[in-house]
Amino acid sequence: MTSRSETKSIFTNYITSHLSVEKLNGSNYDSWAADIKLWMLGQDVKPIFRPHLTCESVWSQVKALYTNDTQCLYVVCHRLLNIITPKTIDDSISSYLDTVHSALHDFNELLPPTASNPVEQKKELDQRNTFFMLLALYGLPHEYSATRDQILRPVTVPDMSTTSAILLRVPAKHPVEHSITSAPGDTVSLASQGHNQNLSHGGPSNSKPRPKCEHCNRLRHSIDRCWKFYGKPSPLINAT
Repeated sequence: MTSRSETKSIFTNYITSHLSVEKLNGSNYDSWAADIKLWMLGQDVKPIFRPHLTCESVWSQVKALYTNDTQCLYVVCHRLLNIITPKTIDDSISSYLDTVHSALHDFNELLPPTASNPVEQKKELDQRNTFFMLLALYGLPHEYSATRDQILRPVTVPDMSTTSAILLRVPAKHPVEHSITSAPGDTVSLASQGHNQNLSHGGPSNSKPRPKCEHCNRLRHSIDRCWKFYGKPSPLINAT
C-alpha cells in the first residue's frame, strides 16, 4: 500500500513536471519554442485531467469538454436558413437539393433518433425527412410555384427522394436572350432582299410611282394611252 508521503511525492512530481527540452543554442529556436509552448499549455490543462488515469478516460473527458453539439446544430440550422430564405437558386436545382440533403445528414448525425426500436427510429427519420423536404419547397423561387403545388396536392406527402426526382425533371429557366445585331454587310443584304420582296408583292419602293388610268383604273398606263378609251392602235403604230 502506498504511503501518504509517497502519494504526496507522486502528485508533487506530476504537478511540477520537469521541463525537458533541448537548450537554446542559437540555431534551434523553432523546435525549442514549440517545446516550450507545448509544456506551458500542458500546465494549463493538467488540473482538468488529473483525476483520469487512462488514455480512454482522458479522451472521453476531452470529447465532453470540447465537443459542443448544440453549437454545431446551430450552425446547421443557420446554414439551412441561409439556403431557403432568399428564395433564389444561384446555381442549379441539383446543387440546391444537395445542400439541403447535406444539412439533413448533419442534423441526423448531431441529433440521432431517440427511439430504441428500429421501426420507431425509421419513423422518426422519415418525419425529419419530410420536414426538410417542406423547407426545401419553401425555399424554391417563384418559377417553381406550379411544381410545388403539384407536389403538395396529394394527401400523402412524398419523401425527399421523390420530391428531388420531380424537381430535377423541371426544365431549367434560361435568361431571355438579347437580339443579335447584324453586321453592316448583313444589313445591306437584308435591305436588298426586302426591296426585292416589296417589288414582287407590289409593295412600296424607291422608284417612281406607277401611273394609273383614270378611265379603266388599271396601273402602268395613263388615260392618254388607254386602249379602252382610244381603241387599240394599228400594227404599224405598234411597230413604230
